[in-house]
Amino acid sequence: MTFKSMRHTLQELESSGRLVRFLPDMDRDESEKRRLLMTPAISQFLKGNYPRKVKIDYYARIRARLGHYVKGFSIEDNDDFFKQLHPYGQERLKDFWEIRITFDPHSRIFGAFAAKDCFVAMRAKFRDDCGKEFSRGFKRAISACESDWNSLFGSLPRFRCFPLPNCISV
Repeated sequence: MTFKSMRHTLQELESSGRLVRFLPDMDRDESEKRRLLMTPAISQFLKGNYPRKVKIDYYARIRARLGHYVKGFSIEDNDDFFKQLHPYGQERLKDFWEIRITFDPHSRIFGAFAAKDCFVAMRAKFRDDCGKEFSRGFKRAISACESDWNSLFGSLPRFRCFPLPNCISV
C-alpha cells in the first residue's frame, strides 16, 4: 500500500474536479490566506442555481462571508461563523464543523478541516431542512459528511482541532 499525504490527496482531488477551490472576488491587495475546498454540489449551491427559495443577492452574501475566511479576516471563536458539531453519542463525528449562515434564510455548510487553514465543505443545507441541532435530520447531514469524507479521503484522518484558533491562523 502506498502512503499519500493529505497535501498530495487534496491536489489530486482538486485536479480531478472532485473538489473545487473557492476563490472570492479580491482586491489587488488581498490574497488567499486560507483554503476552502468544496464539492461541486456546494459550488453550484453558491451560484444560486437551485430552485429559487431566495434572491440572488443571498448567494452573493454567502460568497462574501466565505471570502472572509479565505482572505484571512479575523474569525471569532464564538460559534457565529464556525461551530464544532457535537452529535450526542457519536464521538467519531466530533471533528466535523458547520459554517453558519445566519441571515435569512439561514443555512449551514458542513465539513471538516483537512489541515490548519484548509476547510473542506461537503454538504450545504437550508437550516429549516436540517431540523434542530440534535434531530435526526441534523445527524443525517453529519453522517453524510462522514461518508463523503471517506469517499474522498479514504483512511486519511480529518485534522482534529479544537478550539477554533487551533484550526485557523489569526
